[in-house]
Amino acid sequence: MKLLKVEIYKLVKSKKYIIFILSLIIMLVFSGVGLYKNAQNEKPEIKIKNNEKLLVDYRVKAQDENLSEDMKRNYEQKIKVVEKENEELEEEIKNPNYNWKIKLEKENKFLKEGIESAKIALDYNQIEENNGKIKINKYLLDNNLEPRKKYEVSSYLDMKEVLGSLNVIFLPMLVVILAYDSISGEYQNSTIKYLMAKPIKRSSIILAKFLSAFLLASISIFLLEIIFLIIVGIIFKFGDYMYPVIVGTRYNIDKLGNLSAINNSSYIIPIYKYLIKSLMFQFVAILPIIALSLLISEECSTNGSSLIINATINIVASIITFITPLNFLKNIYPFWFTSYNNSISIIDGIINLKLSTTNISLKLGLIVCSIWTIIFYYIAHRKFIKKDVV
Repeated sequence: MKLLKVEIYKLVKSKKYIIFILSLIIMLVFSGVGLYKNAQNEKPEIKIKNNEKLLVDYRVKAQDENLSEDMKRNYEQKIKVVEKENEELEEEIKNPNYNWKIKLEKENKFLKEGIESAKIALDYNQIEENNGKIKINKYLLDNNLEPRKKYEVSSYLDMKEVLGSLNVIFLPMLVVILAYDSISGEYQNSTIKYLMAKPIKRSSIILAKFLSAFLLASISIFLLEIIFLIIVGIIFKFGDYMYPVIVGTRYNIDKLGNLSAINNSSYIIPIYKYLIKSLMFQFVAILPIIALSLLISEECSTNGSSLIINATINIVASIITFITPLNFLKNIYPFWFTSYNNSISIIDGIINLKLSTTNISLKLGLIVCSIWTIIFYYIAHRKFIKKDVV
């Protein structure tokens, strides 16, 4: 316990922890600014203008003679959706006090019509998307909850978007910054001999370094995200913590060999439960990143080489997982720890569609991240206790 306190103290006093905290604060500030700008673009007057541009593009594409019938139907459906949205926006401008319950009932009727069109096109993803929207609208009507206006920033609901953007590359890299020199720093600064001379087991040393990095990273990230949520709520509005969000969409291979959503697999949970799940799962996703950083740090004699290797692995892994997924890796993704960095897409279920797989979930993520953590930590532990220190 004393050694753990010493390692935590060393991390807190280090320059890299200051960089870690400042970087996270800057990213959260930029996220807050982004939320405000996105909300402004959702104002009815601006949204109508943007939709008109979108309609021009859709109509041109729908008239392409080389387009398949399925794609033409797809664009025609998109045109109907955007036109319907513009009608609602124009009504909102004319009558700001328009009865929201009537609006939701009309929207549900339109969504059901869209489901019938999607059935003809065998577009199961669109069917399930519409089903989800209908479930949310029904929940709002049954519980007398007014729907959130898209041009208003809502702390609870918008935190979902913030976490989704942070978790992909930024948070893994910040964790790397905190842990990359855990052992290589001791070699580079020649403090490893002094550390080994103390009556402390080597296994205790490496465990303290692992736990200190994990605890400090997890607690710091959690606290700053909670503070951000509170500040956004104070500046704008918190919204309703019981507001419904759709989650858990599952996928399988349909009759045509495509990855499609399973009908009615999605369900509703309140936003507060959603955020708790996401924030808690961040701790799980951090574990293998720290364990791998520790292993690489143990193998490297300088901080520079450790940082370069750690950063390269995490950036490349994040890119081929979240930015440009590789189809030939679809059977590997469910069992690779970086697939679970973004808890938001896992809870939603959309991660399976993006990675062309079917079984990524929070439960599997807990197992996969735990196994990789044990593997990385075990190798680092064995190498560290057997290494000769000259």
